[in-house]
Amino acid sequence: MQTTLCIGDIFFSVHSEASLSLPENFIPFVCDAVASPNFSVTVSKESLAPQKGTLLFQTPGRHVWIHNNSLVFCHFLPDGRELCRTRISEDFYSASITLAKDSPLSFGAALNFIPFGIAFLPHEGLFFHAATVVHDEKAYIFTAPSGGGKSTHAALWQETTGARLLNGDRILIRKKDGIYLAYGLPVAGSSFVFLNERAPIAAVTLLKKAPQNLASRASEKDIAAMMEQAELPLFHPLLAEKALNIFSDLSQNIPFFSLACRPDTASVQTLRKLIYEVNL
Repeated sequence: MQTTLCIGDIFFSVHSEASLSLPENFIPFVCDAVASPNFSVTVSKESLAPQKGTLLFQTPGRHVWIHNNSLVFCHFLPDGRELCRTRISEDFYSASITLAKDSPLSFGAALNFIPFGIAFLPHEGLFFHAATVVHDEKAYIFTAPSGGGKSTHAALWQETTGARLLNGDRILIRKKDGIYLAYGLPVAGSSFVFLNERAPIAAVTLLKKAPQNLASRASEKDIAAMMEQAELPLFHPLLAEKALNIFSDLSQNIPFFSLACRPDTASVQTLRKLIYEVNL
């Protein structure tokens, strides 16, 4: 079975050896087939032999290997059984997702293991841990470590300005035709907002919980903290350099702010006032 997804203005051609019942988060991104997709994905199921190669990085649920110049992501269940394995081609333009024989995943659910963060890098795209709203057709991105108030501040913008939520957890930042755009994604954490929309970026703001509201231009320390919220594949030097270059260019072309704030509507007005002054 074959389907085509358009995510971030990038076309993903997906081929599956079995019926591909798409999860709800991918349905808004289905599009007509194109002659020359940007990224190809195959999904299959078979017994998984022990992974060969060099282990680059690991967490309890994921091991990253390199084997024959290809990156391989091995994903595990909490009990240690391997769930699936994603191999990315050496040129980063295709991936194969192999489900373990006893994997509980459906072929459609396997699409959640497409390596989007890597697939977008050759196209000037960077994954970012952030909540994003669109107001007056401009995207406002709010980032912070987990629990830092991103969702709360995005909700305050919705309440006070009528902004709409583009994504509450992840955003794709991509430069297209010289303009930085924020794109909705089929990955959204607990916000469950999967919009296939885009908007030019007006500002990126680092949030900090504080007893008083104070907005400022981002310092070098703030920008370093923002960079920690970008998906940087530090286990692969070439990919890491590409991601860092995109982030550096973004910081030089889009206003970066810092907002020390309370969880109140006044914090929105404090930030909006500074953004307006900077854009005069």
